[in-house]
Order: sequence, then structure tokens, then C-alpha cells
Amino acid sequence: MITVTGSIAIRTIEGRFGSFNVGTLECSVGSFTVKDAAIEEFSEGTYQGTFVIDAIKLDSYISHGRAVTGIRAYIQAITIHDCDATHPAPLEMEQDPLEEESQHTTTPKQNLSESTAEKSENPEPKEPNSSADNGQALFGLLWPLRSTVRLDSTVDRKRLREQKDYLSQLGYAFDARTQLWNKD
Repeated sequence: MITVTGSIAIRTIEGRFGSFNVGTLECSVGSFTVKDAAIEEFSEGTYQGTFVIDAIKLDSYISHGRAVTGIRAYIQAITIHDCDATHPAPLEMEQDPLEEESQHTTTPKQNLSESTAEKSENPEPKEPNSSADNGQALFGLLWPLRSTVRLDSTVDRKRLREQKDYLSQLGYAFDARTQLWNKD
């Protein structure tokens, strides 16, 4: 594990399972792709900060008929010092981290049929339901929500995305410096 100072350029990409964030970390030891849940809550832009890197590994996947290989950093913690609202250039090919996770937990035939069924049945993001039971199920111990919420990035990525979407729809805004969601 190492701690580095640098910048991360975060892009939001629309994938098969919805939108997800991918970052490019530029620091003294190199340039790395970041796809950790730790950056899921961030908006597109460039952030200066301190990053705790847990591991650096070679990563590869197939997208649009091409094999893509890169060096990936696995981030354990982020402290943001400054942010820039300019948006980095989008990448055309990125594998959704949920696809990676599903490849490790299901067989390809199950994964394809399940994801196709999910996509056709529910193409739009879920609207927040006024029912306290749905909020309780989604947020667990964080329920009932207060005016300031810190999400737990160690929950599964799909749940984290649902929590992020739910908070956005309720009028919460993410503050990258504090990594808190605040009610407007």
C-alpha cells in the first residue's frame, strides 16, 4: 500500500447496467485506470488530492471486438484537496465494473439471460418511492436519512449506484471534498 499525491480525471460512461465512473489517476509513480466504488459518487471532472493505492495490477477486457489492456490502480482511500469542473475527454471503450463482478459470480449463459431480462423489464432508473420500507431496504442502518449522508463504498456496487441515484432524485448533492451528500 502506498500514498501518493496527484490528480484523478473522472468520466461517467453509460454501460449495460447503467452509468458508471472511470478515472485516470496521474501521480508521481505513473498513470493508472481507476474503476473502484470509491469514485462512484463523484461527478465528472478533475480532482487534486491524496490517494491511498492498495494495489496496482495489469487489467484487460474485450470491448467492441477489441482486447483492451491497461494498468489499473485499486484505491483504498481518497482525500480531495481541489477540484476542476472541466470534463475529461470520454473514452469509447470501458468495461462496466458490474460486468467484471458478474463474470466472476455467474456463468456466461446465466449472466446474458439475466441481464437481458433485467434491461428489457426495467430500462429506466427507479423512482424514489415514498414508502419508508423501500428506503430502509436500500439504505439499511443509514435510514432514516438525515440532511447529510455518507455512503458506504464497501457495499456492492449496484446498491451504491441505486443509493446515489435515490439521493440525487431527492435533491441531495455530493460534495467531493467532504465526500458527503447534502440536502439542498
